[in-house]
Amino acid sequence: MRRCIVLAVAVAALAACDAADRPEGTVERWLVSLNQGAAGRPDRFAAEALSDELLPGWDEREPGDLDLIEVGRAVPTQDGDRVPFRIVTTEGEVIRGWATTQDGTVVAVERPEDPSEIRVPSDGGARPPGAGGGAWLLAIALGVVVAALAFAVVGVIDRRATRRSPA
Repeated sequence: MRRCIVLAVAVAALAACDAADRPEGTVERWLVSLNQGAAGRPDRFAAEALSDELLPGWDEREPGDLDLIEVGRAVPTQDGDRVPFRIVTTEGEVIRGWATTQDGTVVAVERPEDPSEIRVPSDGGARPPGAGGGAWLLAIALGVVVAALAFAVVGVIDRRATRRSPA
């Protein structure tokens, strides 16, 4: 019976981890993956054509060729969420644009003629949303519950081992 309870708690905790990705996180992971050069896996986040369009020859670059990667707060549109981004290469080239995401995938990249319309946090743009106070309290409470369950399981195992050990 106790095994069933522990298994149910573990399944519930794993299910809680399965949440939709924030659009800002998708774009950031895509850009970081592009920064890994041939070792990166940007195809997990965008079509190869989009990666080549944004950073031609990304797969031939050295890892760490991008000096700065910055994303701003997503703006919901009919076509998906538009996320402003700014990249600075180690050569000093600045690339600004909008990445449109749908269902955890980058589906389009726009590079406006006037780069000043792309505002990221360092330019005074909105920061991506973070976890609120309620989320932190829930995380702490869940941590205490998991720790208590772990202590209980160890106590049960210890008692059973003590009863079975020869004297």
